[in-house]
Amino acid sequence: MHDPEDARIRHRQIPALTAAGMYVTYAAPFRAFGRTPPPGVRGIDLPRARGRRRLRAVLRARSMIRRVGKSADIIILHDPDLLVAAAGLGNKDGRIVWDVHEDTAAAIGMREWVPPVLRRPLRWLIQMAEHLAEKRFSLLLAEHSYAERFRRPHPVIPNSNWVPESPPEPPGDTRVVYLGSITTPRGGREMIEVARAAPELQVTLIGPADATMEPELEAAHASGVLTWLGFVPNDEATQMLDGALAGLALLHDQPNYAHSLPTKIAEYLAHGVPVITTPNHSSAELVQASGGGFVVGFGDVEATVAALRDLARDEEQRRALAESGYRYVEANVNWHHDAAEFVETIRNLAFTRPH
Repeated sequence: MHDPEDARIRHRQIPALTAAGMYVTYAAPFRAFGRTPPPGVRGIDLPRARGRRRLRAVLRARSMIRRVGKSADIIILHDPDLLVAAAGLGNKDGRIVWDVHEDTAAAIGMREWVPPVLRRPLRWLIQMAEHLAEKRFSLLLAEHSYAERFRRPHPVIPNSNWVPESPPEPPGDTRVVYLGSITTPRGGREMIEVARAAPELQVTLIGPADATMEPELEAAHASGVLTWLGFVPNDEATQMLDGALAGLALLHDQPNYAHSLPTKIAEYLAHGVPVITTPNHSSAELVQASGGGFVVGFGDVEATVAALRDLARDEEQRRALAESGYRYVEANVNWHHDAAEFVETIRNLAFTRPH
């Protein structure tokens, strides 16, 4: 399911492993997304799992795991679908590790392709699959809050970001940015309304959109309401954040967002960009702890525009927010620190052979 340019996988975990001298094979839907494997990494192309069309991708992935696993010390799975692909394979060859970086059961309610009548049974099946995976595989958790879903303790490797070693340039007074996938639950419509309500600001959205939001974004872009750049590789996209007035994270009130740290907020703060977010617990907690932005109500376009205009008028305030946010993530949400723990965890799992 993941775009091969997924930031946690492609831009954090793989570089950390290769820098430590490990040989990495990356299996992902490269052709389906128009991507290529990272330099120095062996790539294996897989079909894309999308909507209800998933069986072919799962079967191909299962075949690939059985074939490549014979020569692998560690097999890291990132998609929940791959729990099905790896079912029954056990740890006979390389140790299978599931990197848990989403609350999949909670996210079912946001999947438009899942009929409402099936959402509760699917949540139950996912929870059962998670308990079975815990028995059969090793787990890594991206959030401390995910521990509540499992019966045993597991290593936590936070979904942190690369933080620039020196403070970025101060925020400007006109450009507003969003970085990430654009969907209705992620505040896609609210961001269009913000751009319409504040024409003096330059709203730039960076990232792919789902089928629901794409026509609305194309229309808003064509009419000059905002700028939508579509997909941009993560290492290039994060550089576009520098100097922005603010970064938006207008997530809806969804269970999957309540306890998962939106990496976009940490990325904004790492690049010296004040944040405007909604009161999901993890989002609000990070913004308040860092002193790096504002929290507005769910769907409150008026409050969002007011906060942006306040920032645009007050250079001293936006500089203070930017500096405070940068200092916090540099010390607490920094892949420069977490990469070493990730590599050591993987190394330990490779040498701790399953029985």
